[in-house]
Amino acid sequence: MNVHVVSQNTTIIESEKIPSKELDLVDLFNIFTQNKIHEDSIEIENRKAHFALLPNLGYAGQTGIQAGVGGNLTYLGSDNPNQKISNVLYSAMYCQYHQFISIVQGNLWSKNNEYNIVTDWRYLKFPQKDYGMGTLTTLDNEHLIDYSYLRLYQTILKQVASNLFVGIGYNLDYHWNINEIPTSPPQTTDFYRYTNGDKDKTTTSSGITLNFLYDNRLNSINPEGGFYANIIGRSNLTYLGSEENWQSILIDVRKYFKVSQRSKNILAIWTYNTFTFGENAPYLDLPNTGGDEFSNSGRGYIQSRFRGRNMLYLEGEYRFRILKNDFLGGVVFANAESLSEWNDNSFEKIAPAVGAGLRIKMNKHSRTNASIDYGFGLDSRNRGLFLNLGECF
Repeated sequence: MNVHVVSQNTTIIESEKIPSKELDLVDLFNIFTQNKIHEDSIEIENRKAHFALLPNLGYAGQTGIQAGVGGNLTYLGSDNPNQKISNVLYSAMYCQYHQFISIVQGNLWSKNNEYNIVTDWRYLKFPQKDYGMGTLTTLDNEHLIDYSYLRLYQTILKQVASNLFVGIGYNLDYHWNINEIPTSPPQTTDFYRYTNGDKDKTTTSSGITLNFLYDNRLNSINPEGGFYANIIGRSNLTYLGSEENWQSILIDVRKYFKVSQRSKNILAIWTYNTFTFGENAPYLDLPNTGGDEFSNSGRGYIQSRFRGRNMLYLEGEYRFRILKNDFLGGVVFANAESLSEWNDNSFEKIAPAVGAGLRIKMNKHSRTNASIDYGFGLDSRNRGLFLNLGECF
């Protein structure tokens, strides 16, 4: 997701309270314009909510330039020093390639972290580039699939031990008006073979999830350390409206290492793996590049560049300060992915990518950065610019 948001409030304060040791984009606006639209204190520690609704501009390889509005809300549910930051994001964007995206995502923590409520609601109107199944596909396989998409994911988890949560959820993936755009010259695509030539179709995946979460990070937007592990088992059932009985397991693990006690630099490791079982999952619900919650996996490749029944993914990123006031930072990263092949469901090839990026402090209260990354994939045609709000993982 590509959202650029600055948190602010309308309190007018005296100029001697600005700046502090840390600066964000609004602080700089205050300094250079002598306007006081933003109180310079870490108010989020006093349970104060920070909200903004601002124009938003972004870019992604699958959509091109995006323009719209974005909203961001962060707050703490208690004064407990171990209270995790709650965060809600909203964005509505119209894209260069005539796509529309509307997303509401929330990660809410109740008082003393007793409950965690996770929301992911989306409406998308696309055409989308697709390249077939497996990691052996090439860019010459490119074709377009047009569709509308409604995604409703809702989960509630209960803390059963320190930082350990167990919960249940409901996931709905509903695609309609699915239409593969004919290629020139004509080709028989993996989409055509997988769907048995059904060009105009509606697909539904409706299932219950069982969730196991360990998360000792205080700030999921920009972790300074800690460990995160999320295992989700999903069972899609026809009696819930799913067109097939199929299951999946998602394993999402992240670890953050402080380089030293005197440094704010972080080494972050991420592995994201999805496996499907049972009857065939709908083609557009199969694991794919950028198919994670915030569409951040596989920097260096366009979203949905690789697709398959199963996916293995690993990434490492080094995050460092450029300025001592934390306004500017940088990252270098490397990732590798493999999607199972069409014929025998085996992993035949690894697709690596590397890149670097810049971080601009948008909101020092929640440590939210604007991310500007450039990634390089296997060849000169697999590369691109990736803009985002917050860290990629």
